[in-house]
Amino acid sequence: MADITVSGVFVEQQKGIVKATWTGFTATGFGTPFDAAYLSDKSIQVYGTTGTGGVITIEGSNVGATGAYTTLSDPNGNDISGKDAEDNAESVLENMQYIRPRCTAAGSLTDLNVVILARADIR
Repeated sequence: MADITVSGVFVEQQKGIVKATWTGFTATGFGTPFDAAYLSDKSIQVYGTTGTGGVITIEGSNVGATGAYTTLSDPNGNDISGKDAEDNAESVLENMQYIRPRCTAAGSLTDLNVVILARADIR
């Protein structure tokens, strides 16, 4: 099965707060990149149905929306990968320009969703 692309919806909640949502990871694939360089404080939540092995990895790139991506870390230096519907929210250590979720190992009944809530440092 070919990788899928899940389009993100990016909505300003209030001044300086942006919510990015990707819904419907039913197979392996990538979310559309979220340009979040000006949003230094980010938290991530994965929810939905894990099915038989569906997991989410959060990736970032400073090269460009289609550039080289690397797995991002939490504040403890752990990779933000292997997240499924049972995991709680996670903060992001790095401030990369582009962020996207990637679904790996999706199996039958997988239907995962990712939400990033981000805050800008307003001065």
